Amino acid sequence: MKQKMNMGSVIGGIFLTAVIFFNIYLIIVKSSLVANLLSVLAIGLLLIIVIPFWVLLIKHNFKS
Repeated sequence: MKQKMNMGSVIGGIFLTAVIFFNIYLIIVKSSLVANLLSVLAIGLLLIIVIPFWVLLIKHNFKS
């Protein structure tokens, strides 16, 4: 059970990281002002979620 949850959280983290990189890619390729503002907001929100998530994941892995 514990292993399954950990694996799911890793997949979730990879997915969120991929979304961030996709947003960066859109900024570079599209580079329209509206897309930039939306992407910056999206990246900001994702970083607020992703950074604590990775910190928790790393701490959890060091404990076990």
